Amino acid sequence: MTDQYKALRDALAAGPLEGPWAFAPYTKSSFGLGTRGDCATYLVKCQYGDTRDEKCIADVRYIAAANPETVAKLLAERDALAESISKTEGEKS
Repeated sequence: MTDQYKALRDALAAGPLEGPWAFAPYTKSSFGLGTRGDCATYLVKCQYGDTRDEKCIADVRYIAAANPETVAKLLAERDALAESISKTEGEKS
C-alpha cells in the first residue's frame, strides 16, 4: 500500500524552517507569511492593491495554519488512529 502522506512526511523530514509561522505585515504596502516570531524570514509575500489581495490573504493564512508542527501532529494522530483501528479489526477476526 502506498503512503498517500509520503510527500508530507518527506517535507517534514527535510527540516522546514522553524516557526512560529504567522501572517504579518512586511512593509507598509505588503504582507506575508513569516517565521521566527519577528517575521524576519518571509516565505510568501503579497502586495496590497494587488487584485488578488483576498485570495492571497486566504492562501497565506491557510499556509500559516498548516505549519510543520501542526502537520506533524496531525500525521501522528492519524497514524495512532489507523493503528488502533487495525488492532480493533484484528481482534474481531
